[in-house]
Amino acid sequence: MKSRIVQGIMLILLTSMISSMFSTGIVFAEETIYIRSDGSVDPPTAPITRAGNTYTFTANISQPIVIEKDNIVMDGNGYRLLGSGEESGFFLGGRSNVTIRKIHITGYSYGIYMNLSTSSTVIDSFLENSDLAAVWLESSTTTNITSNTIANSYCGILLTWSDNNNITSNAVKNNPFGILAIGSSGNTVKNNTIANNDACGIWLDQSSTTIYLNNFINNTAQTAVSNSTNTWDNGYPLGGNYWSDHTGADSKSGPNQDQPGSDGIIDTPYIIDANNKDRYPLKSPLNYGPNPDVNRDGRVNILDIFAVARAFGSKPGDPNWNQAADLDNNGVINILDIFAVAKDFGKTM
Repeated sequence: MKSRIVQGIMLILLTSMISSMFSTGIVFAEETIYIRSDGSVDPPTAPITRAGNTYTFTANISQPIVIEKDNIVMDGNGYRLLGSGEESGFFLGGRSNVTIRKIHITGYSYGIYMNLSTSSTVIDSFLENSDLAAVWLESSTTTNITSNTIANSYCGILLTWSDNNNITSNAVKNNPFGILAIGSSGNTVKNNTIANNDACGIWLDQSSTTIYLNNFINNTAQTAVSNSTNTWDNGYPLGGNYWSDHTGADSKSGPNQDQPGSDGIIDTPYIIDANNKDRYPLKSPLNYGPNPDVNRDGRVNILDIFAVARAFGSKPGDPNWNQAADLDNNGVINILDIFAVAKDFGKTM
């Protein structure tokens, strides 16, 4: 009975949110920045430089950006795209192969809105404080949303009638709704931490989604499903998801969890409803944060600092590049990575 009441409350909230989105619409202010189809930046005084098909921020920007060109990279270069509670930070209508990376987007109704777009990527960014959705894909396909932090928005990631997209390696936290999929199929949600969302971690309505190797931690409702049959694990032995509200013994192993010996999988499935269950719920959360054990020997010590030092100053493609040493995932090995190791010096992993 309690779960039905919770789902009823969430349905009211969800209906209110969707009604707000469609009544608000997308309105572009006079000061909007455009990346025109010919590649020009309009107005040319905007703090964005162009090198080939890469557009790089040179300062914080307080105007929404409309992208009219395909096959480009928008590099935030660590700067902010600052809104005042209206419009969308980035608008992509009918676009293909656009990458948005390394940007902090805050204060828009929609941080990034893609409509009828394909094969685009949102990566290595921080999106927060969106009144409606931090990332909204509408009728868009084959988009990758990966390695972002998405927080403190009404909805973290929203998919409406959008198929075959990948949501991977994100931290989706402290929103009412973490991830919502409506009328969307063939999407994959993998390697994310979905935590502390105070209405629901992931809600799937009339959607068919594959969800595995995620951490679901302390969401008021971990998940809600309506008119949907989804896949919640990737079989044995890879397993399903970690659920902070699912405790149980891990004394058995094997595809049927009937063989002796622990295997990191709880012996009983995580039941969502009659058509949705995680057959192989994980006993412990997966570690998707920076790993200071650079050489992966189980200890954080001087050898890890040496490993970072050997790669110091390198970038991808350099002969001494070491991906494991890029602890803050910013594409360069620097003093911040050494600090990250030093902070956990002496720990066992």
